[in-house]
Amino acid sequence: MKKLVVVLALSLSALACSSQEIKFTDVKKPVKCADNKQLFTGLLNVFGETITWSSSNAILDDRTTIALFKNKQNGSWTLVEYDDTIACVLASGEDAAH
Repeated sequence: MKKLVVVLALSLSALACSSQEIKFTDVKKPVKCADNKQLFTGLLNVFGETITWSSSNAILDDRTTIALFKNKQNGSWTLVEYDDTIACVLASGEDAAH
């Protein structure tokens, strides 16, 4: 019953938030970037990570792709944004439930 109440509360909260406009702001966040082929090769050879999911970036009009690289054995992961030449690491970590 507790789970149902929590799910209902979260659903109502999401509905309330969806009617409001989201105001985005630009920020400068330091990220590490490299030649995309070098980065992809490094993620595979050093960390054993391969692409498990990817999609075009709908927020930006710069034709970049967001990809999640993951090592299925140890749970390490890296979130990368890339285009035809450069790739930038947005985040990385380890999956606690591997």
